[in-house]
Amino acid sequence: RMGRDVTQPILKIASALERIKDGKLNTRVYTNARGELRHLESGINTMAASLQTAHEEMQQSVEQATADLRQTLETIEIQNIELQMARKEAEAASRVKSEFLANMSHEIRTPLNGVIGFINLLMKTSLDGRQKDYLTTIQKSATSLLSIINDILDFSKIEAGKLQLDEVPMDIRECIEESLTLMAPSAHEKNLELIPIIYTDVPPRIIGDPLRLKQILNNLINNAIKFTEKGTVIVRVMLESEKDNQVVLCVTVTDTGIGMNKEAQNEIFQAFNQADSSTTRRFGGTGLGLVISKRLVEQMQGDIGVESQPNQGSTFCFSFVAKKVYAPISSSMNESIIKNTRILIYDPHPSVRLALRHLLTSWVSQIVEVDDFSLISVYLEKNIQENTPFDIALISVDQEPKNSQAIIDLIEKSHTHYTCPIGILMNTADQSDYQYFLKNGAHFCLSKPIRKSQLFDNIALVLNPEKTLNPFSYEPGIEHYEPFYSNLHVLAVDDYSANLKLVKALLENINVRVTAVESGRKAIQACEKNKFDVIFMDVQMPEMDGIETTKKIRSMESINQKTPIVALTAHAMLFEREVLLKAGMDDYLCKPVSDSDLIKILKKWSKKSLIVETKEAPAIDWNLAIKLAGGRKQLAKEMLEELILILPEDKISINLSFKRKEWGPMREQVHKLHGACCYCGVPRLKIAVATLEKSLKNPESMNLSYDLEKFNQEIDLILSNELAEFI
Repeated sequence: RMGRDVTQPILKIASALERIKDGKLNTRVYTNARGELRHLESGINTMAASLQTAHEEMQQSVEQATADLRQTLETIEIQNIELQMARKEAEAASRVKSEFLANMSHEIRTPLNGVIGFINLLMKTSLDGRQKDYLTTIQKSATSLLSIINDILDFSKIEAGKLQLDEVPMDIRECIEESLTLMAPSAHEKNLELIPIIYTDVPPRIIGDPLRLKQILNNLINNAIKFTEKGTVIVRVMLESEKDNQVVLCVTVTDTGIGMNKEAQNEIFQAFNQADSSTTRRFGGTGLGLVISKRLVEQMQGDIGVESQPNQGSTFCFSFVAKKVYAPISSSMNESIIKNTRILIYDPHPSVRLALRHLLTSWVSQIVEVDDFSLISVYLEKNIQENTPFDIALISVDQEPKNSQAIIDLIEKSHTHYTCPIGILMNTADQSDYQYFLKNGAHFCLSKPIRKSQLFDNIALVLNPEKTLNPFSYEPGIEHYEPFYSNLHVLAVDDYSANLKLVKALLENINVRVTAVESGRKAIQACEKNKFDVIFMDVQMPEMDGIETTKKIRSMESINQKTPIVALTAHAMLFEREVLLKAGMDDYLCKPVSDSDLIKILKKWSKKSLIVETKEAPAIDWNLAIKLAGGRKQLAKEMLEELILILPEDKISINLSFKRKEWGPMREQVHKLHGACCYCGVPRLKIAVATLEKSLKNPESMNLSYDLEKFNQEIDLILSNELAEFI
């Protein structure tokens, strides 16, 4: 009995604990035991009750957490749906914005195309002074409007992240000089000195996007000129750092204009902001130029900033990262031609003299700078007495020189006493100003800012005309002869009558036969009746647009099924070209179009040989030859005789290279002959050689054979006549 009183309660307790261990927390122990076993029974029951309570509380917490989590997930799902809807709405808004910009571009560019086109046509007609002035004003206003549209579209592309930078080998100096040349007329109008200073440690060639770099430069230089009434605009290019094959270049544009305060400096890089509201009224513009420049610089891994004070000018500085190009530079400049040349420079402005020194340092042995006009004769005389005469003198002249007679006297004395050729550097592109000094004996006239290749070519031509392979590319006061095409039949389609009339007029001006229609249906009817060489197709037309018309022409089994179709559209969005090319069009021209654009397209897509005529251009123009020789008849005759002497050999050599498809040697031979033609009064041959040189950039072009044939004809024409007949 004592064993049962002890063992049975223990067994019951053990069994209860086993059930509790298995999770049956509602288990309780009832043994009727006494003493210590009663205490153990009570403790186990208390423990089981506590565990059961804790488990129930935990279960409630889990259920509550699960409910909360389920609610959170439902909330997240709702937010995801809302985000997806917002994303779709944003994409739709972006699409609407793009469509709006494209439509805005079209609606503005369509009439603007007619305005600018007919202005350019009118400018080529006979006008009196007042009419020309009015037309020039209208042209500037229309061009300004087009620039504003382009700024808005560029900004839109950048905002959408669709603006991609090219990576091509480029000449940094050439890029800077092209921008300065473009802006030079604006600077000349205000009599500003536009000065480029490119330091000698700047690598000549880099990998970059020349178009966008020029866009940044154009914005900064244009602003500097716009906000400067007198003084200078200086563009400096410096090497900031160099590591391995990468360089960081720094470009600064410094002006002496109105300047700005700190508050304005913080705002000018924000979209649609300008220094103050009066700026827009006084100078115009959208306020997007600097914003676009900032974004472009950032894409080039660089930075842009400004330092300025009111009425003390501004300095804009931007840097960008680029890779160096290690390939040798193919240059037409044979620097040995003018090695050890001694040059006198006169310019009252020290920065201009510094820029010229940087240009000349690698070529010449001695440079003497003069800032006082009266000292020119002193130095020239002194060096004659010391038997170390100068080889050439570069004289800067104002647009309206007060000392013009003193300059003429100096030029005359340079021929009779100093035997030192004079080169005139002017802040103008006015041909009459050039002719004034050329007629009075100046050896050449160049417009500032000076381009390196122009300066070299002119100096080389003056000092060593018999060795010069690339005479100066700029011919002051010389009439240029443009090629005309007369064996093409073109279809022009446009629903806007002014644009259709403009395209027709531009094409007829270059002797192209034009059939003009104002709808897609009429274009299809015309294609069924006539064979065309090229079709210019407007894109946005009522009833049947250009894309649908193109698809129908391509699907027709007609004589124009494979005729090149070129889109003429006022849309300017990035995706437009891809859409048009997929629709079956061959090329794309954005309005406003010019005669040069049309000529390029005709050259590119015409399947037949082009008949090239010249406007009243003789094979040998003796008067032209004399002008190019600076009025020296004997030199003109010698240059012509020397050219005629080398023509037979050059003709054989070039044709042989063509047959062997040796494009490199052929390019070199044609380039050399092109240089020789530039100074010898042979306008027709010069055009033929220039055209051939251009075709050689794409040797597989269908035009190359024809251009070579025309080149041979022009040489035969010169060789078939005696020189005496032309003189």
